Amino acid sequence: MAISPDGQTIASGSDDNTIKLWNLQTGDEIGTLTGNNQPVVGLVFSPDGNTIASGSDDEKIKLWDVSSRDLKRTINGHSEYVNSAVFRPTNSKVVVISSAVREVKVIQEK
Repeated sequence: MAISPDGQTIASGSDDNTIKLWNLQTGDEIGTLTGNNQPVVGLVFSPDGNTIASGSDDEKIKLWDVSSRDLKRTINGHSEYVNSAVFRPTNSKVVVISSAVREVKVIQEK
């Protein structure tokens, strides 16, 4: 799970390969992100709240546009499931990704 920087939205990953977006105040579901091929095991919002990075058992990280709920980019190259991702606090365009096998990759978002 991850909470948006403005504290208004919670994102939750699921074994059904989706990411659900929830209104923190009401608890209502406000959207679903689909496109993962395996369960979602890690989520993080960018510091500006415009992007969600999701890690999955499919060894990929996906970057999602929060407003449109569209998939922006898929990042490949891990040898195990991706269980965490972190955005650099000062620049939402740089993602540091780590996986279960102690791989750390720094990816510059285009």
